[in-house]
Amino acid sequence: MPFPTSVRDDVLVRSGRRCCVCRDFVGRSINVHHIVQEADGGENSIENAIALCPRCHAEAGHYNPRHPLGTKYSPTELRKHRDSWWATIATGNAIPVCNVEVAWKRVYTSQELHTYQLIMRLQNGEDAVQDWKLHIWFPHAVPIRTQNIEQLDDVSFEGKRYASYQISGAKIYRGENLELVGIGKVSLAYDITDEIYRAGRDTNMLFRWTLYLSSGGPLQGSVPWMEMHEF
Repeated sequence: MPFPTSVRDDVLVRSGRRCCVCRDFVGRSINVHHIVQEADGGENSIENAIALCPRCHAEAGHYNPRHPLGTKYSPTELRKHRDSWWATIATGNAIPVCNVEVAWKRVYTSQELHTYQLIMRLQNGEDAVQDWKLHIWFPHAVPIRTQNIEQLDDVSFEGKRYASYQISGAKIYRGENLELVGIGKVSLAYDITDEIYRAGRDTNMLFRWTLYLSSGGPLQGSVPWMEMHEF
């Protein structure tokens, strides 16, 4: 049985839609998880609720105190993570872990064609960044239009061809939330037709990205191509 809406809403607000364990911003993909499962007598109350990202949620159900490799996220540990993060959020001074959010906005729809705008946002963490560079890769067959984005030579990943693009920027302050690609001066639009939809479905293509920051190592990620549109 799911949590009541009032409990779920309270958990999401207290957590800022961030995972209470790794503190990544998860947005719509956040899970409100039972710390003690209902099958084990856990209640649908806020005392038994925690916000988790899909990765941490997948690990939370595998606690085994009798095996050294199975002691992942016990109920006691989950409660400590949750209480610590909620207390940090409550102060209004929470500096989250550096994180990149990938999204899209549909800007045109017809029976034959959908056009989408790529949106990528950076939530910076503890360290200020003096400069940054973002590399993004789209399946080569996808028609793309850009503004203030540099196109590079095509590359190959796992035998599949990708179009390559680069965006550079200057200083990002500690804790700053910055739109790297969006609706403004730096933008990228892509088209989906029936042919492109079928090709993406049959070849397991990905949208890929790497963000290089002067303050530390690169951040990398990918999204299954079929999740980058709703054709």
